[in-house]
Amino acid sequence: MTDPAAQVAVVRQRLPAPPDVIFDEWTDAARLAEWMRPRRTAPQARTLAPADGPASWRPLLRSRIPGTPDGKEAQYMSRSRDALEAVFDRRADSYVRSEWHVQYACRLVQLAPPGPGARVLDAAAGTGFAALAASEAIGTSGRVVAVDISAGMLEKARQAIASRHVSNIELIQGDATCLNRFPDASFDMVICSAGLLYMPVHAALREWRRLLTADGRVGFSTMREGFPVAARLFREHAAAFGLSLADPATALGDEIRCRRLLREAGFTPSGVVAESVRFSPADLEQAWQAHIRGPHHDTVSGLTPSQISQFRSAYTAALARLLRDDEYRVRDAEVIYAFGRKRAPDRVRMR
Repeated sequence: MTDPAAQVAVVRQRLPAPPDVIFDEWTDAARLAEWMRPRRTAPQARTLAPADGPASWRPLLRSRIPGTPDGKEAQYMSRSRDALEAVFDRRADSYVRSEWHVQYACRLVQLAPPGPGARVLDAAAGTGFAALAASEAIGTSGRVVAVDISAGMLEKARQAIASRHVSNIELIQGDATCLNRFPDASFDMVICSAGLLYMPVHAALREWRRLLTADGRVGFSTMREGFPVAARLFREHAAAFGLSLADPATALGDEIRCRRLLREAGFTPSGVVAESVRFSPADLEQAWQAHIRGPHHDTVSGLTPSQISQFRSAYTAALARLLRDDEYRVRDAEVIYAFGRKRAPDRVRMR
């Protein structure tokens, strides 16, 4: 099934009911203790000898990310807008077939949820999974504006919208962290499924706050730090070739960080839901291509063809072993859905 509109319809029928209570604080000491236990870290990256590849490598930008625990530094790849657009253009064909992304997007909308007639901004809309789910929730009197930096992603979304004859979604190519074309208070809700971890978080949340009405709401989803397992395994194997790849979920990767970032951007956290999404066998068959075409593409492409071949063989073999030995450890990924309500201007924390 490759039609995003059809996928959204099927997944919405399978989703569990929203929880009766969305916990805004830790209530399960055992779960907190389990999360706090040390996790296996990636092998120490080695320095490449001249024979291993180019003499100079595109460096990772080490930047202090406000809101991360204890002010720890996180590594983020410095890339231009054009480079980021190219990353997601490359991913569009496989993304539209990604079953877990459908689950993820539909669940965010279900937990939000936007009411009938609402004006919704879908930031980093991708191929339109969340926009389609939101358009159904708000009805014909509402409006969804779906923004994405990638023309390739938006073309897939356009095809899905046309196949469903949906008339209340507008697609815009642009930077979801800077939407000057819209005046203040243009939307009742902003949603962002799986995209905020690729953006400057503070800039994005503050722009979305500007765009919201006085009592407007924001909702976003993120992987828990260290998930999915297949991505962590990719980074660990990259280290054997001298590559130090950052976990993109670092800035948002637990409930405490999500709440803190919402507060710092001028929101009152209204709920955080910790769940999991399950990757299908088809999703995991695409794991190598998803990672090689993803945000680490520029770094990995610096390897020689021989190194890339060795990397692929080692990674796919290790992933196959994990699937054989502990299938659901690989297939299940811990995720977080976080929600906030816009605070009045005089209550916004000054930084």
